Amino acid sequence: MSRLTYETVSKIKEQILKCIDAEPKTARAIAREINRSWNLTSKLLAELEMENPKISCIKIGSIKAYGIAESVPPLQKTT
Repeated sequence: MSRLTYETVSKIKEQILKCIDAEPKTARAIAREINRSWNLTSKLLAELEMENPKISCIKIGSIKAYGIAESVPPLQKTT
């Protein structure tokens, strides 16, 4: 996979951050769509997390090491 452009990464981050603020059912739907659209990998997630610590709070809930699980527990918001 070629390196993602800044614009693409920004779009992915926007979608991920919507998960954090959404109700769990909505967040799961968004998470599935992100994975379908972008096929997230652990390497990409690590890069995104370095730029925005909020992403780590959903990694354990929605995003697993090699993408986003189909069935996930409710997301925990962090302050």
